[in-house]
Amino acid sequence: MKLDSLRDLAIYRHTVDGGSLRAAARALNLSPTVVSRRIAHLETTLGTPLLLRTTRTLQVTPRGEQLYRRAVAILNQALEAESELLAAPDTLEGTLRVSLPTAFSAPDFLQAVGALLDANPALILELYYSDQPIDPRTAGVDLLIRAGPLEDSTLVARLLGRATPLMLATPSYVAARGAPETPEDLLHHRCLRFREDRQQDVWRLTDADGLEHAVPVGGNLFCDNSAALTQALYAGLGIGFRATAEARRAVAAGTLVHLLPAYQLAPFLIYATYTRGMRTSTALQAFQSLVASYLTTV
Repeated sequence: MKLDSLRDLAIYRHTVDGGSLRAAARALNLSPTVVSRRIAHLETTLGTPLLLRTTRTLQVTPRGEQLYRRAVAILNQALEAESELLAAPDTLEGTLRVSLPTAFSAPDFLQAVGALLDANPALILELYYSDQPIDPRTAGVDLLIRAGPLEDSTLVARLLGRATPLMLATPSYVAARGAPETPEDLLHHRCLRFREDRQQDVWRLTDADGLEHAVPVGGNLFCDNSAALTQALYAGLGIGFRATAEARRAVAAGTLVHLLPAYQLAPFLIYATYTRGMRTSTALQAFQSLVASYLTTV
């Protein structure tokens, strides 16, 4: 396989993650024409269609999905290599202040944080958990990890990975209340909903053809903390979402049941955001690599 650059792989990855050429263009500060031309160049080079485009949807072909997985792995390896070259092992030091979504308080992620601290005893990490949007400059943090970048040209936004949520409930919930057979059935179920500025009355689900459906949902439990919603899901309080890898492990173990498998939420795109002055911080680069690696397992 002959590819011109990592840049083309990055453009392709952003296109798949964002679901459109325009989303990739915005994320990379390029024109949609350039993005379209580079995707076409990739398809010509590889001799196979990667994306099927219509006026409303963009679908990934089987070969395109194969390239996407490879692109994610290659770009994450490049990020890790950059971090390794910026600093020799055991040289991370100082204090790094990071704001994270509460979903990143999971034990497996904290174990990875522990390994980073064990390898770098001179490094001090301050982790601040919140699911609300913040500005890293006014919040006094060095690094912001969130779903989606801040729309601010004075900040650096770097895509670290994505998490695709599946709809789930416990076997006890399904035994007591049944499983929804259609998206419309969710209006009559206890759906565990994230509380933002407005009450979340609709879930936007994508079907197997890539079409989005705005589905009214029921339920009487709201929360502004995604970690608490996860615990509520496992406690059998209602229907919720977990990332694909975790969901499949839980389904295989019999802990959770996969509901409406033909539908899913759009992937959450996880970005690192920081000021341009922090670009050369070796600790910041190392923490980004840790998050990117973790996202390949969830």
